[in-house]
Amino acid sequence: MPANAANAASAASRKIREDTGMHGVGAGGRGEVPGLRGDTRGRVGGQGRGLAVDALSFALAAAFFALVRVQVVPLAPSPGLVHELRVGWQEFTTRAWV
Repeated sequence: MPANAANAASAASRKIREDTGMHGVGAGGRGEVPGLRGDTRGRVGGQGRGLAVDALSFALAAAFFALVRVQVVPLAPSPGLVHELRVGWQEFTTRAWV
């Protein structure tokens, strides 16, 4: 890599870190982002309230997940395990890399 390209990449990376506030791994072993340092419990007035907010977020996620509708497609009948193994082995042995 040419030196000028490496310098430009390094400068761009430094600028992104400065603009976003992401400065690598913090003392806790996690990357730190301003406004998100620590967890919710310390931000909303105590651990009890923080856990309540956390529980509420899980309840909301569960409610939204319950609204997801998935169409169930019936499976076609299988000709049998032995037949599937035979066909699979034949396909496997036709490959040149075997």
